[in-house]
Amino acid sequence: MKTMSWLSVCGLAVCTAFAEEVKQDEPTIAVEVRFIETTSGKGLKGVDVFSPKHLYSNAVLRVETKSGQKGSSKIATEYIYPTDYTIAFTNNSSMGPIIVVPNDYITQEVGTFVDVTPTWNPEDNTIDLDITPCIVEVPVWHGSRYVDEKGECIRDGKYFIELPMERPHFPMLKVSTKLKLQDGAHTIFGGFRNVSGDKKRIFYFVIKASVIKPPKQD
Repeated sequence: MKTMSWLSVCGLAVCTAFAEEVKQDEPTIAVEVRFIETTSGKGLKGVDVFSPKHLYSNAVLRVETKSGQKGSSKIATEYIYPTDYTIAFTNNSSMGPIIVVPNDYITQEVGTFVDVTPTWNPEDNTIDLDITPCIVEVPVWHGSRYVDEKGECIRDGKYFIELPMERPHFPMLKVSTKLKLQDGAHTIFGGFRNVSGDKKRIFYFVIKASVIKPPKQD
């Protein structure tokens, strides 16, 4: 028995950035995050992390925000799908053909995301990062729930009709960590296995933080 699913995609590769309103006397800090995907059991051995070859979905996110304030950036696609369905019969009888009407639509973003709060330490010219990179992947569909509110088959005359409706599951990899970097330096952390699919996929994040200094005056 085939299952049914409804899905609409709104907007492709939407890149946005956000930073809270802050005091003007704090220095601006730029944080760059590269999402790296590998399938090798050797991890990053022999991998040029600054080459586009291993970038996940060509994802390089950049956030500029004032020291001590949160900033966000993302490259995402919006998926719109229903969470509920209504059953109707074309001739107002349970003996007639069945129509399934989707409703209660919600939106889920798929892509790469980062939230970060950088804090500059002028005493030793380091930057503390409270950072959360996140990957949300395209949905995996499951049809385990029936349209019937009681989870039962629908009777059509003397026959029972199974109408399992597919629901999307969005695999997610989300990591929160705290780092300390020298101004202008980068670091690599990760080795996280993705939970979706049967292929061995390992993710790393390359993070760089820099204080944006104003141009010198002539």
